[in-house]
Amino acid sequence: MTYNERILVISSCSAAKDDSIVIPFGWKVVDPSYYLDHNKLLTMLISLRKTVFSDPRARVGKNVTYAFDLYVRKGRAYKDLFKHNYDRIKELLVESNIVEWFFLSGGFGIIHALEKAHRYQATFNYNIAHQRNIPYTAKIWNGTLVKICDHIFSKFTPTWVYVFGSKDYTDFIKRTQYWKKSEK
Repeated sequence: MTYNERILVISSCSAAKDDSIVIPFGWKVVDPSYYLDHNKLLTMLISLRKTVFSDPRARVGKNVTYAFDLYVRKGRAYKDLFKHNYDRIKELLVESNIVEWFFLSGGFGIIHALEKAHRYQATFNYNIAHQRNIPYTAKIWNGTLVKICDHIFSKFTPTWVYVFGSKDYTDFIKRTQYWKKSEK
């Protein structure tokens, strides 16, 4: 890999969340303006997050941690990563600009791995939302999340993009202009 290459990882959130790890003082923390320098999209992202988290069924937690820790430490899809590569990947995220990792999230829409996050319950999957009595948010994020993802792709101009998750989550990426161009 050459010095100018950048890898973008986009994966889904997890139902199980661990908010027990406190972000160490002085460590790198990003906010949405790091990846969204488009004011209208930034305002929409923040507003939609508030809308989702205002629903009492979202059961929002008070502890704040990295999004990476929130999802990877407890999520079943991340169990092997957590067991074998957790510290190494977290260190790479904190210390370099080679890898940018985002999570597609029923609550946050999309969130950077090094962004502050809290526990919540919300999903893009209709059946899970009704079974667990949690907010179904795909319609809330529809349209806006695709535009935000396209903006992230254009901002970081990644050499490699890796997308992981269920259809309910990856469909947002597959509707981006970036994805449509890459399929040609």
